[in-house]
Amino acid sequence: MKLVKLNKDNRIKVADETLIYIDPDYLYIPVVNPNFKVNDYVFKDTLLTDNIYAGISGYIKEINKNYLVIANDFKEKSINVKKEKRTITIETILKRLAMYNSDLYNLFKSLKNTDNIVISGINDEPYVYNNIYILKDNIKEILSFLDELHELYQSNNTSLIIKNNDSKIIEECLKELGTYPSIKLTLVDDLYLLGKKEYLLNYLHIPINNTLYLTVEELVTLRNLVKYGLIDNMQYLTISGDALNEGIVLKVKKYTKLKDILVKYGDITYKDYVLVTGNLLVGHTVSPSLVITDKIKAIHVMKKRCEKEDLCINCGKCLSICPLKINILKEKKISNACYTCGLCSYICPSHINLLAKVSDKS
Repeated sequence: MKLVKLNKDNRIKVADETLIYIDPDYLYIPVVNPNFKVNDYVFKDTLLTDNIYAGISGYIKEINKNYLVIANDFKEKSINVKKEKRTITIETILKRLAMYNSDLYNLFKSLKNTDNIVISGINDEPYVYNNIYILKDNIKEILSFLDELHELYQSNNTSLIIKNNDSKIIEECLKELGTYPSIKLTLVDDLYLLGKKEYLLNYLHIPINNTLYLTVEELVTLRNLVKYGLIDNMQYLTISGDALNEGIVLKVKKYTKLKDILVKYGDITYKDYVLVTGNLLVGHTVSPSLVITDKIKAIHVMKKRCEKEDLCINCGKCLSICPLKINILKEKKISNACYTCGLCSYICPSHINLLAKVSDKS
């Protein structure tokens, strides 16, 4: 198993506290053929389509081929005003997940008990900090709910995993963990690919079978649904990069436009920049008109660079660093096997975009 410590620019930092942006003027909901019309009023928990909720209360301003546009009335009106705390059981977990989150439902539907519960607070992507900020903002609630899961699923070992260089949250965790002796804090090195389930479990010598693995973000989503019936209409978003004065971690309404966020929070100090979404090793450039969905975890505001590709020198570094030992220059079909982790392009001394060959050969 090949794990790599990435070289990072220590000048790229984010502010210590999470910022909150709950009041965009408009949300842009990707709804196709909705059963709504312009000027209809929607509550923030109105189901629009396929587990997509309005997120704000207000009037539908426009319906086009791409989006249903809601104008915010800034009243945050809900259909279900009363949120009662629920006692969790396996049955209530399955019921809530079946209604509101199919991905988590598929994970839990056959689970009766488990040998291990592993909660990952790791963000693999360089300069992305969502999981650790979610943990920092919700540490007491997370540990309390994790302790309930430990008892409910009769786990033998329950662990919260964070990187050993996240010093501030380590201190917070250690303060709180005395109340929860069933939960173990495990520190791991800052190595790329530990954010992947199979790599982390292998690193920790924990078998995949009969192990419940969740990210901190998934755990909070689960808690909100099964204990309070709360539907997540907000998400954490890291905005970082070397074209910013200082990066931020932002709790933002889903389906906000990126340009609205940048106008309010983007302290851009460099004129010629590009916007990159996701992992800098594999991410792609986007425009300010991008709508933030729950698939988008980070936006990097980076100085524009023009690195010239040189000819391959057959150094073999791409093969030696590949976690799956794929010879990306010679394999005829690699799309199904490749993790698209971007390490081959990262290590290439000739600055060749080797990852692009994955789509070329698929």
